[in-house]
Amino acid sequence: MDFSQGGGSVSLPSRVVASAIRRSFEYRGEQRFDWADQATVLDLLETSGWTVSELSTGPVLAERYLRGTPLRTEGISPSAFCVLATRL
Repeated sequence: MDFSQGGGSVSLPSRVVASAIRRSFEYRGEQRFDWADQATVLDLLETSGWTVSELSTGPVLAERYLRGTPLRTEGISPSAFCVLATRL
């Protein structure tokens, strides 16, 4: 499930690509929740039986996984986030 925050893509070409990717998710039938904040996402996951084990912001994830690579990490929206959750 994509809880897309938008705003993670800064440059125009990046925003166009991100938009195309989100549209492809919709075409395949993936349910999307645009502009959901962290509290809403956590409540939705908990209500539907998921157990959240981690929540990280985009900048934290970029630093964790992209540090030491040639990929740029500046300009990542601090409102972008990723949730690691499991459901039994």
